[in-house]
Amino acid sequence: MQTHSGVGVKIFKLRTYPCYNPPSYYVDRWLQIAISLGIEEVELKMNQISQTVYKFACSLLFSEKGSSIRSLFFVDCAFRYTVEVGPLSNLTSVHLRSVYITGEELCCFFLKELSLSNCNDIVFLEIPCLLSQLNFLQVQLCKNVADCCIQCSKIILFLLYGETNTHLISPHLNHWSIYLFPQTVNTPIIPGKFTHLKHLEIVLYTPSHSQDFDFYSLVSLLMLLQTFVMRVEVPTIMHDSMIEGSGGDSFHPRCLSEYHHENLRNVMITGFCSAKSMIDLTSHILEKISLECLTLDTTRGFDRRLANIDKCLPMTGAAIMEAGNASLAIIRHIEGRVPSTVNLKVIEPCSKCHRLGNGYCCII
Repeated sequence: MQTHSGVGVKIFKLRTYPCYNPPSYYVDRWLQIAISLGIEEVELKMNQISQTVYKFACSLLFSEKGSSIRSLFFVDCAFRYTVEVGPLSNLTSVHLRSVYITGEELCCFFLKELSLSNCNDIVFLEIPCLLSQLNFLQVQLCKNVADCCIQCSKIILFLLYGETNTHLISPHLNHWSIYLFPQTVNTPIIPGKFTHLKHLEIVLYTPSHSQDFDFYSLVSLLMLLQTFVMRVEVPTIMHDSMIEGSGGDSFHPRCLSEYHHENLRNVMITGFCSAKSMIDLTSHILEKISLECLTLDTTRGFDRRLANIDKCLPMTGAAIMEAGNASLAIIRHIEGRVPSTVNLKVIEPCSKCHRLGNGYCCII
């Protein structure tokens, strides 16, 4: 590195694995050489198991050498800055994982993309108007975040583990994706607050002790939406199945006339199951004449298949059985309610992979 001129180098990645706890002065020297005028991407992935955490020298970023940096990716280190906003106007993307950062440091960047994971020093997350260009924010596993104050309207927001207080989020938010556990949150969004919200995606985790989650309780979230996506991530056998158990074949859908969502155009539900509350929610959605496309996926994630892989996401035997019940529930209780103007897409396990014990499910 010392003999390399550095001319033409735009990307530098330093990953210390499998070396544990490399001496800080080594890392400092490598970074001092690597970060030079013209560098655009810097990735630092430490491999530390001791209580001593490597402290990134922020002075490297705020010097003239760091003025060309566009992307930062830090893992397992500490990031503290003591200087004001310098020549970092080109920095647009920051990804931090297991980084010791309080959140105040984020104000020194003019970002378009920000991802925070396992950053447990953050208690209050504030995204000020200064970050007006920010259009992607991902916050996951930051277990100490208690409040969010987000003043940007362009953000696509991901919140994982849903006890975070979101009452300070800008009402001008128009695209929101949120990860939730049913046992911690009843209604994740207050209806009527987000008057500009057009696209909502909910990733719903349903552990064994929340198998009877009332999917119909989400109907109030559909107001003003144009696109609604719900993903049920953990396959379960539903106690209130319309095919098995006490549900039987009788079905009388609930109706809450006070909720209106005339703008709803596209709905996709992955992890569609045979629970009565799921059928209730779907039936309510079909009552809206604005609906154009309804996708019901019993295989949990057909639209997120890995590229260049023939097989789809794995499915347990219980998940395959529930997919069969869900398909039968769609035939009995949904198909007859679909207006001719709505394009109904039903995703089922393919014939060659649906056998119990196979472990995989492909898409037809």
